[in-house]
Amino acid sequence: MDDSGTHTPPAELSFLDHLRIVRRQTTRLAVLVGITIAAFGLTRWMAGVMRELHRGDAAQWQQLGHERLAGGDVAGAITALRRAGAMDGEDREVQLELARAYRTAGEYDASRDVLLRARERHPDDAEISLRLARLEAQTGRTEEAIRHYQSTLLALWGPQQLA
Repeated sequence: MDDSGTHTPPAELSFLDHLRIVRRQTTRLAVLVGITIAAFGLTRWMAGVMRELHRGDAAQWQQLGHERLAGGDVAGAITALRRAGAMDGEDREVQLELARAYRTAGEYDASRDVLLRARERHPDDAEISLRLARLEAQTGRTEEAIRHYQSTLLALWGPQQLA
């Protein structure tokens, strides 16, 4: 708008002016893409660092759970081992220790659930099958106990040695 309140048409831009504008916008876009890529890389790196920190925390919680179980504090052991399992659910030893703590507390269904999940992750693990078999036998589930004892034998020797 000029002083009289009327609109003045914008001056026509030359071809070089258009090129300058496109170049400036392209540069801005390239900078934004670079920042995005750098942020993505930084996020992935930080996620890796956090995973490693959690693994260390999981080991500390596992150790605490082991100590509490050895000291007779079964409820404290279950709490610590559940926390370790939440941080590193793939750790076989944490799952076995948690199942033992549940069994010690008389929580047989919880112990069975933990062992069954561990067996899903480690289907050929003879120790997991043996613990499941003993638990099933202790709770009067004879058919399941036999099935888990058979799995234990298969995991230890294989079908050709059992024939």
